[in-house]
Amino acid sequence: MRRVGRVFAGALCGVLAAVAVAAADTGKAGGVAQVRTQELPVRYRGYARIEPIGTLTVHALLDGTLKDFRVVPGARVRAGEILARIAGPGFASARAAVARARAELKLDRRRLASVRATYPALSSRNELDAARAQVTDARQRLDAAVARLRYLESGAVIRAPRAGTVVETFAVDGEQVAQGAPLLRLQTRGGLWVKGVFYGRAAGALHPGMHGRFEPADGGSPVAVTVRSVLDPLRPDGGRAVGCEPAAKPAEWVNGSAGTLVLEGAPRMVTLVPERALVMDAGRWWVLVERDGGVHRVEVAPGARRDGWVAVRGALHAGEAVVVRDVYRRFHHDFSRHFQNPS
Repeated sequence: MRRVGRVFAGALCGVLAAVAVAAADTGKAGGVAQVRTQELPVRYRGYARIEPIGTLTVHALLDGTLKDFRVVPGARVRAGEILARIAGPGFASARAAVARARAELKLDRRRLASVRATYPALSSRNELDAARAQVTDARQRLDAAVARLRYLESGAVIRAPRAGTVVETFAVDGEQVAQGAPLLRLQTRGGLWVKGVFYGRAAGALHPGMHGRFEPADGGSPVAVTVRSVLDPLRPDGGRAVGCEPAAKPAEWVNGSAGTLVLEGAPRMVTLVPERALVMDAGRWWVLVERDGGVHRVEVAPGARRDGWVAVRGALHAGEAVVVRDVYRRFHHDFSRHFQNPS
């Protein structure tokens, strides 16, 4: 596949077909035809692949042993689906801390009740305040222990943050994991785009907002896309990448699918001359133009052709007359002046 091609042929076909109607008139007025110009859209073509815009990495929230971790790459998961659980000695110690704090609170409440029952006959004001403070401290320790246990229990269950497809796993069931360790990488649904690469003049013409289509290599239906970003800097091979999202989300996009990305550029003026006006000489193309009462040679670079007309680049202007009859004879009319007999 060519790295990039600016394709005028598709858009040029309609114009050349219309211009061809005037082909019958060429040659009637002294063997000349008028140069024509037409504004045509420019299309850029580049190789493209469907890739994830980004992925989510799911981490372990606690230290412990990974359990019920059964997901494999390629598996589809729902948002909130349980992916694994984490167990370890920290849970037993947290539960024991809660039980111990409850027992201490119960004991301190009994002590406070005893002091109240004997106040003020046998217990002083200071003893009553101290018993109340002990109950308050015991209640705070219990709240902290319960919060710690709830935190561990919430972190013990690993859930999918969003619906998507598992791209890669970094651990196995039964493995000891540390807090913050990556467990798997998830490609979220709707997180795919088309990434294309363009070269040459096309690389400098890219900008966000361009419209086009992605043509799958497997022959599937083209999908309308819009350029969302131009990725800088240039690649090592001189290409520039763009990221495109579909205008309407397709039913199924497969990560890694390849194809051709066709983007619509700004229209440009194309110069058209009859194909009979072209002359090849020493590997270069020329036309004969009538100017200032004479016939002059003008070098051109031909492009797409159809129905006897060709798009060219060169120092030509709309309305100028180019020779279309006996072109080679008139181009080489002074050949004998430059000819030297080998003998």
